[in-house]
Amino acid sequence: MDSSPPLETVYQAVLALYHNPDPSEKEKASLWLGDLQRSVFAWKVADEMLHHKRDLESCYFAAQTMRTKIQLSFHELPPEAHNSLRDSLMEHIGQVNDATNTVIVTQ
Repeated sequence: MDSSPPLETVYQAVLALYHNPDPSEKEKASLWLGDLQRSVFAWKVADEMLHHKRDLESCYFAAQTMRTKIQLSFHELPPEAHNSLRDSLMEHIGQVNDATNTVIVTQ
């Protein structure tokens, strides 16, 4: 992945992954989303998706992506980005309430 995809493209891929009845389209979306998750652009995309809270599936994808990036790819972030990541995560956590799906919180 050479550049950050438009957020709407990511939302469309998540929608296809969870709701498209065509198995080949689901597989295509899954592969593309996997490429995104392995890219450095996933940090920003996941953070933006968590801020937008568009729907359950996109929030789950974003939370899962953020968790995986922190666990496996933290080295991608320069040290000067660590504080802003922490602040953003704390903001997300601060917005958790009783209506927040527990699957997203767990991620």
